[in-house]
Amino acid sequence: LLFCLCFLGLPVFYLPRGQNSGVHLGSFFALFVYCGILLAFGVRTSCINPLKNLGQNMTFVLIMGGAALVQAALSLWGGTLFRSGTLSPYDLGKVSLLSLLILPADMLIKLILNATKKTIRNG
Repeated sequence: LLFCLCFLGLPVFYLPRGQNSGVHLGSFFALFVYCGILLAFGVRTSCINPLKNLGQNMTFVLIMGGAALVQAALSLWGGTLFRSGTLSPYDLGKVSLLSLLILPADMLIKLILNATKKTIRNG
């Protein structure tokens, strides 16, 4: 939630084309979807490594890959459909890289939860 609020409110997150609200909101939606896709990798395992046993669930990989491709297509060519700005491939790449920040946050949460579970068990 904090990440989303920062993206919407801080000027550092505006794309180089200026404060174009259509492009900015389209970027935010793409960021939101990509964070959700990446977070799905984290919630499928209690291990800190979000890729653990990924090869055993290829259906999951295909569905998440399909969702990422559909989101990319909508971001690149669906601007008029959703009445938002169309993202350039460069802007979509920036948003995709920014969404990767969800993985370290998920790993940190799992480390904290695992440490508190051990403390509770030992205490």
